Amino acid sequence: MLNFISVISALIVCVGIIVLLIKVKEYEFIEKEIKSKSNKEELGRIGEEEVSNVLNTLPKSDYVVINNLLYLYNNSTHQIDHVVVSNYGIFIIETKNYSGRIYGSDNYNTWVQYLGKNKYKMLNPVLQNYGHLKALESIIPEYKDYFVSIVCFTNKSKLSVKSKNIVINLSELLSTIQNYETEILLQDINEVSQKLKDLCLNIQGAEEHHIDNIRKLRK
Repeated sequence: MLNFISVISALIVCVGIIVLLIKVKEYEFIEKEIKSKSNKEELGRIGEEEVSNVLNTLPKSDYVVINNLLYLYNNSTHQIDHVVVSNYGIFIIETKNYSGRIYGSDNYNTWVQYLGKNKYKMLNPVLQNYGHLKALESIIPEYKDYFVSIVCFTNKSKLSVKSKNIVINLSELLSTIQNYETEILLQDINEVSQKLKDLCLNIQGAEEHHIDNIRKLRK
């Protein structure tokens, strides 16, 4: 009888240890996911800062740079990394801070990042930026013919992308913008940029709400 009780007690202890180990693993997984999301957001901010620094070298007399344009459309927040207003066009720039080799095309919903033998998926940034353009077209239709979509990866990535759209590395960004030399927007660019800035939401709180929306979409 004592042996039976001892066996049952040992089994209970073993089950308890197994449950505890499972809980620890679950906690470690959740903690890893939180750190991963935090790291991605931090990498995104660093990439946007790199692009901002490059854009700020454009001649101030000919170009107005707006960073982090956050606005409301269809009861949802949208964020455009960078907008450059000029008489040669309004450049809508989606920034991606990725390492490794990037594969993708216009028709795929997801693109692929290769880091060595590891493979990771990302949302198609061309489609992402297209969504930004369509939203802005609905809000300020008078400027829709001047929009130019640019997807800019930082210089850490090697692009193997088939796209009819502009998908470039950061080293090509300035020359890409300045290759547009025909004046098409015959208006005061400061006035146009102010109209865009007037669309901006109050960044405090709104940015956190926008990030929450992105996290929900990724679940």
